Amino acid sequence: MKTPDERMAEYLGATPIKYRGQIERAMRKEGSPRQAIKAKCLDCSGFNRVEVANCTVILCPLHPWRPYQDEKGISSTPEARGDELGDETDEEGMSDPPEAGETA
Repeated sequence: MKTPDERMAEYLGATPIKYRGQIERAMRKEGSPRQAIKAKCLDCSGFNRVEVANCTVILCPLHPWRPYQDEKGISSTPEARGDELGDETDEEGMSDPPEAGETA
């Protein structure tokens, strides 16, 4: 039987690299409850932010607090709204700086 640390390492090995740090912090209780909800929603949706924003599992107890939506429960990701692809945001919620010639 595997130890909890072995099971965590195996799980993290199957997690997309972009989200490993976020998932690991949530699993180790090192982040905020909001970050843990974000990690769980990403995990549940196959690490697809658009799927999280458009989640239809209204019976999920985390549904009202899922990330990537505005205050009215509407998707806040450009991709989910059908907009052109916007700036990517990393797992800490920080956007990349605008490129030369672009405005923020």
